Amino acid sequence: MEQMYEFHSKSQIRERCYGLLLSNEGYSMGMISDKINRHYQSIRNWIISFEKDGVKGLFDKKGRGRKPKLTSKECETVCAIIEKEPRRIGEHLTEIQKQTAKLLSHSTIRRILKKAGYSWRRMRRSVKGKRDEEDFQEFKSRLEGLKDLEDKGLIELYFCDESGFSTVPVVPYHWQKIGEQFTLPSSKSKRYNVLGFMKRDSSVQTYGFQGSIDSKCAIACIDDFCEQRLKRFNGKAPQAYVIIDNAPIHNSKAFKAKEKNWLQKGVIILRLPPYSPELNYIEILWRKIKYEWLPLDSYESYEILVKKVNYVIDNIGKNFIINFG
Repeated sequence: MEQMYEFHSKSQIRERCYGLLLSNEGYSMGMISDKINRHYQSIRNWIISFEKDGVKGLFDKKGRGRKPKLTSKECETVCAIIEKEPRRIGEHLTEIQKQTAKLLSHSTIRRILKKAGYSWRRMRRSVKGKRDEEDFQEFKSRLEGLKDLEDKGLIELYFCDESGFSTVPVVPYHWQKIGEQFTLPSSKSKRYNVLGFMKRDSSVQTYGFQGSIDSKCAIACIDDFCEQRLKRFNGKAPQAYVIIDNAPIHNSKAFKAKEKNWLQKGVIILRLPPYSPELNYIEILWRKIKYEWLPLDSYESYEILVKKVNYVIDNIGKNFIINFG
């Protein structure tokens, strides 16, 4: 009984166990009622059910409660109708009533959708239609092979990309009291740009700039990255693969001319297929920073923003963790 009170997943069962434990300790019905804020008759019923059926008596019998308004097939029909235009439930009320012969409220439909595994969240832009699916799958397969080699300690695998931050905030979802409006400060400012190298263990090496990142800047960062690796491994660094996208700064003549030099230092540049951002894991890092990890007071000024961004980056792998598996 004590274990069920401590660890059972249902709060209702934990509450009933608590009431029985109090009764066993000699508490009266009235005292238990006051302590757990339940009518004494409910507590009496728990005790009677337990004495009659043991632990099984603590669970509600099948068939109790209000019967579902819709059958499972009708719920599937509702979900199929909503999927046609998932932004506005109200537009489908007439069609749902026509197909199910039942009048449903917005809240009932929301409960049906949640039970079916749907949730209300932001849509994301997609470029899947623009990419070559064969190239995408081929690179994805190659990436899995590189991950396997890294897991065996034979290579290092890095994901490289740039991102910018300004005092115009991204707007995350936020729990707010009904009738109250939470606002974020927003003003135009210069951008704080960061170029980063990230591994799957969340370790990062970043370079911050209070100006734009051009090809010359990216080259300097990779040059330093190569030198830092050689120093860290005393000149015997394992081969490293660096995944980058097809941004213009990565395809300039100067950038490509440097790739042979980086190869000699054990760093191989691999370009993603066009329109394949989901294969560059560092994109997840930028999204986490902007939508989850930056505190809401970061946008009060440019100076505060830079400080907060650098704090998050310095603590990735400590206070801020991504589990890539």
